[in-house]
Amino acid sequence: RVMFSTFLAFKPSSESLKSDAAAVAHHLVDVIGVDELVIHGESIGGMAAAGAARALTASATTTSNAQPTAKSSTLLICDRTFCNLEAVAQRLVGQWTGNAIRLLTPTWSTDVARDFLAARCPKIVANDCADEIIHNQSSLKTGLAFAGELTKGLTDGVGWVMSVPLEYRMADLDNVGVANSRMVGTSCGSGLSCPVKNPPTWPADKHVSWSESNHFAACVKRIGKLATAAKKRLRTSLSDVEEAEEGVEIAYSSGEESSRAHMSLENTMQKESETMTLIKIWNSLACCDGLCGHPLGHAVKEGFDCTVAWLCCTVVFGSRVLAEKAEIRLDKQQQQTSTTLDSLATGLGDGSHEVFLTEDFDLRPNGYQWDEDDLTRHPLPIPVVLSSLKEMTAQKNPLMEEVETELNYVIGMLEYIISRLTSKESSALSLRRRSGQEYDEEGIISTGSFLNLHCGHNNQFSLEEREKLMALIRRSCGSDTV
Repeated sequence: RVMFSTFLAFKPSSESLKSDAAAVAHHLVDVIGVDELVIHGESIGGMAAAGAARALTASATTTSNAQPTAKSSTLLICDRTFCNLEAVAQRLVGQWTGNAIRLLTPTWSTDVARDFLAARCPKIVANDCADEIIHNQSSLKTGLAFAGELTKGLTDGVGWVMSVPLEYRMADLDNVGVANSRMVGTSCGSGLSCPVKNPPTWPADKHVSWSESNHFAACVKRIGKLATAAKKRLRTSLSDVEEAEEGVEIAYSSGEESSRAHMSLENTMQKESETMTLIKIWNSLACCDGLCGHPLGHAVKEGFDCTVAWLCCTVVFGSRVLAEKAEIRLDKQQQQTSTTLDSLATGLGDGSHEVFLTEDFDLRPNGYQWDEDDLTRHPLPIPVVLSSLKEMTAQKNPLMEEVETELNYVIGMLEYIISRLTSKESSALSLRRRSGQEYDEEGIISTGSFLNLHCGHNNQFSLEEREKLMALIRRSCGSDTV
C-alpha cells in the first residue's frame, strides 16, 4: 500500500491536474452556460490548460474532420510553459533526469505539446526565449516546432537533450570541414568523400529534414569555430606588434633588407584582411534574427540541438511574426483601399498580392542605431545577413576556402527560409492562424498563433505585450468587445 500510494496514487499528479481543470471547464460550459471560454495556463498551469482544452473540444467535435461544433467558443492560451516536464528537468538538473522522472512516475503524462496539438480550437502559445526557469529548448514553442517540422506531429521526447551525430563529432574532433569527416567518407563506401549536401529548396521541399537541419547546425558551428580561432590569432598578432614597437631603435637598413621588410608587412596586412573577412562573416551570422527567439550565435553557443531548434522555430513560427508586421502595413493601407486582411488571407492564390515583404523581417526598434556600439548590437534581419554573406563570400582568399562548403550551405538555407516564409502559401496560413481560423487540415499541424515575450518567467506582461495578447484574443473570439 505504501509503494502504491507513493509511486502510483500520488496526488497532485499530472492527470489529476488535467482532470480537475477539465471538470471546471465542463461545468462552466454545460452548467453555467458560458458562451465564450478562454482557458489560460501559465508555466505548469499550461499542462492543465492544454489538457482541459483537449478534453472540452474532443467532446464537442463531430466525427468529421471539419471545424468542431461546440456549445461555446473556446480559446486556449499556453503562457510560458513547457513541452514536457522531463525536458525541463534535463536543462535544470541534468540529462539523466529525463529517464529518472519516467521511472519514478510511470503513470504521469506531462506531454503538453501533444494536448496542445490535439485541442480543436483557436490556440495561442506565448514564450520568452530568455526564460530563466523553462529553457528555450524545453519550451512548448520548441516542442511544437519540432512536431511541425521534423517529427510529423509526434511529440514523444521532443525538447530532450540530443546528441550530436557521430560524423559531425568526428569532424569537430579532427578539426576539418563537415564534408571531410572520417565517418562521412566511411558511410559513402570505398573510403571516398560523400557528395556535397545541398540545402532544401522551396517549393520542392515543404519541410526541413533531420539530415538537413543537423548539417546546417554543423556548418554554422564550423564557421563560428574557425572565426573564433582567427580572432584569437589576430589579437595575438596585434599584441606582438605593439610589444615590438615599444622602445624600438631606428637603424639604417640596406635596400634589400628594406624590401624584405616591406613584403613581410604586406603579407601580414593581407592575412589580417583575410582574417577580418571571416570574422565579419561570423559576426553577421551570429546576429541573425530567427524572428521568435535568440539570434543564431546564441543558439550555437547553447549547443548543437539548440541550433536545430532555432531553425525549426524560424520556419514554423517565423511566418506568424511576419504576419504581425504585415498587418501593421495593411491596416494603414486599409484606410485608402477596400482590401481587408480576411480577403488577403483567402485570396492570395490569384497571385495579385504579395503580403510579406523583406522589410517585415526587421524587428529592430526605431532609432536602434543610437543604441549600438562595439559591444551592443541588435539582431540583424535574415535578408540583411544573407546579402552581407553573399557580398563577403565573393572575396576569395585562402582562409575563406576552408569554410566555402559550409558557407554555401548556410546561404542556401537562409534563401530557403526567406522563400518559404514569404510564399503565398505561408502568408495565407499565417493570417488565418492569427484570426483563429486555423484547424487541423490535411497535412497541416495545428500549432496556433505565437506571441513573443520579453518579460521573464514570473513577471507581468509589458504594456505592449498585453496589447498584442488582447489583439489576438479579440481576433480569435471574433469580437472587439473582449
